[in-house]
Amino acid sequence: MERFWYMASPYTRYFRGEAQAAHDAIAHAALLVEYGVNVFTPVGHSYALEVASQGRVSWGRWLELDFAILRGACGLIRLKLPGWSESKDMNKEENFAKQVLKIPVVRMVPWPVRGSAELQYLLDWLITVQEGLAPTQEASASSPPDPSPQQPQT
Repeated sequence: MERFWYMASPYTRYFRGEAQAAHDAIAHAALLVEYGVNVFTPVGHSYALEVASQGRVSWGRWLELDFAILRGACGLIRLKLPGWSESKDMNKEENFAKQVLKIPVVRMVPWPVRGSAELQYLLDWLITVQEGLAPTQEASASSPPDPSPQQPQT
């Protein structure tokens, strides 16, 4: 089975509203997929479920699904869209990823510049972990970890 990243992003605390939160999360996922990163964004999936079910899929059920999917991920990406630091669910997902699953957590700055060294470093690191070749160290697109012989360098 292909390994994938789980991308957590704000939803109810997003300043542009829930529909735009789903759209922006999917746009970031699309950018990563374009560059070869396998990524699942639960906000995009769950928002579509909410719309299709006309609200009958509860928040609690969303969270159950999210954690079931997170269990299969090779790591968690915390997308730093406005509201990310206040998001209780994103904090729960990060704690679960770190403490229970012991998988890497990466913080991604929103709207990275295509072709930038910062984005390329993040992409290289994500793909390396996805392929099972990197240590489980935290990284951030705004301040990646110090390169070591085990990590890709750009």
